[in-house]
Amino acid sequence: MCAERRRHPTPAQWNSDHTRPLWRQIAAEIIRRIEDRTYPPGGRVPSTPGPAQEFGVVNATAAKAMRLVREEGWTRGEVGLGTFVMDPLPSGVRQTPVQVRKETNP
Repeated sequence: MCAERRRHPTPAQWNSDHTRPLWRQIAAEIIRRIEDRTYPPGGRVPSTPGPAQEFGVVNATAAKAMRLVREEGWTRGEVGLGTFVMDPLPSGVRQTPVQVRKETNP
């Protein structure tokens, strides 16, 4: 196991916003993971059953979230291969993770 494993919000933490549908909250979390390079550009994103299980929702809810992420230009699907983070990322997204920028700028 990676010594520097990232900690993600538990369902109780990310579901605290009762003003937004669950699928939007899940989509926002997937996008946050793309931005922080948990899912790096060109890397594979888990298929629908993965987020469904992680977030404790049915596959249809997770699929709706993943569809929104794709429609907003964060991911692309490859028939028979899976879903991958766009490379390069959409315009306006930091191309370098914050932690790397801090290390390179004294």
